[in-house]
Amino acid sequence: MKMDALQAVIEELTRQEERLLETNRELAALPAEQLASAAVGDQLADHRQAELEHAKQASDTAQQAWRLLEEALRNSAIEAEAMRQWAELAESLAGLAGREMPAAAQSMGKAAAQPGQRPSELDKAMRLQEQILATLRQLEQQANRTIENMIARNFVNRLLQVAASERRISETLTKRLPSLAGALPADLPEDLRKTLEQLTSQHERTRDEAGTIQDDLPGFFSRTRLEAYDTVYQEMVQKQMKPSLVDLSARIRGNVTVGAIGAAAEWDGHFSAWAASLKAAQRSEGGCEGGEEGEPLSAADIEVVFGLMHARQREESLRDQTRLAARQTADEGKHAEAARRLAGVQEEIAGGVRGLAGRTGNPGLKKLVRAVVGEMESATALLNRPRADADVIAVQTVIIEMLSGADDGSGGGSGAGQAMQMMQSLSMAMGMMPGSGYAGGSKDGVSGADGSGAKEGTASEERRIEKAGGAAAQEWPAEYRDALQEYFNRRESEL
Repeated sequence: MKMDALQAVIEELTRQEERLLETNRELAALPAEQLASAAVGDQLADHRQAELEHAKQASDTAQQAWRLLEEALRNSAIEAEAMRQWAELAESLAGLAGREMPAAAQSMGKAAAQPGQRPSELDKAMRLQEQILATLRQLEQQANRTIENMIARNFVNRLLQVAASERRISETLTKRLPSLAGALPADLPEDLRKTLEQLTSQHERTRDEAGTIQDDLPGFFSRTRLEAYDTVYQEMVQKQMKPSLVDLSARIRGNVTVGAIGAAAEWDGHFSAWAASLKAAQRSEGGCEGGEEGEPLSAADIEVVFGLMHARQREESLRDQTRLAARQTADEGKHAEAARRLAGVQEEIAGGVRGLAGRTGNPGLKKLVRAVVGEMESATALLNRPRADADVIAVQTVIIEMLSGADDGSGGGSGAGQAMQMMQSLSMAMGMMPGSGYAGGSKDGVSGADGSGAKEGTASEERRIEKAGGAAAQEWPAEYRDALQEYFNRRESEL
């Protein structure tokens, strides 16, 4: 089971628990005589069995999560923070399976068997279910964040993420429309109020990420002159994206349900269309999608590809820190110090990538590595002014796009094209493959701009992230699979 499949199981378990709690609430609201009936007792006995099945499902899912974590420990390209979050998720699921869920089932069983104790036992069961649901919803978000952080943060994937967020909001509101329609937020039951609050927070994170994408587009276009990116930016401005998304926040918060459903679905369409247009532009520009045929990548080349993927992950983190430093300009001295520190991290990443050139004999791949190093050197020079600003972020965005397969920047070549094609597939397949090479040493040597460790929030915490492209591992061309197998066999022999 892969991470995204495991995430889907958690989501379905959450929906099942929501439905069971809602049914129990309906029973609890029955008149006393009807609540004490044998028919209700039979129904509660069924609910007890359903809760026990939820406990088993949670236990099985926790075991799957632990197995995934064991695989991840063999993959040095997966960040330690992602593995820590996944371990916490597995522990929480195991806790639900071993404590709250059996306790809730026990109370339902007592309520079924003892009509005189039914109201109190049912109330106890519902309180436990509320705790279970709160934990499951938190785990949903945690799984989303972990997976999201493993996806290449290029423009196409970022747009697909915010599209998925708006789609999820529209779908959730549509499902809840019969219960939400026409009510003031203050008059809603507590669980529906919490749903609105959660959807509002989710949309606001999405809104912030969409705004950041819009802010990043002009700098990227300025450096690359790729018209498709300017077109998307101009359309965002024309459609008044930022104020429209602010208005949508107010609609969700105020339970203007029908309007919010339509607006969220509309923005899902816009973001998806913009992602598709950029992906089409990548193909027409001769990016990684096509790639000339040439010699297949060797196991050494695959190791370089993994090194470039790790460099991309570090560059994404560095861009986040640069963005944070760019907003903290009140104290010029501290800002300059943060910029110099960021320059040191950028140079460290560049040094790791620079070393990859000597580990491949593929001319196209060498050319790609050198192009990436050139951009990283430009970013280092800009940070050493010392300033952390939009100019730096633009260069870092170019680097991330290059390392995500959007624009290899190397002027073509079969090695570069095949490498970028594989990097896209590996980034999106969500596989947990053993072993990898690194393009540098420790993770970022800088935290927040003030060194405090602060980090900006990530993008939308959605259900599943729609794939931006890339086939599953079993669908890759034979030469990719052969090279990967050779690489993994060699790594296994070294362990």
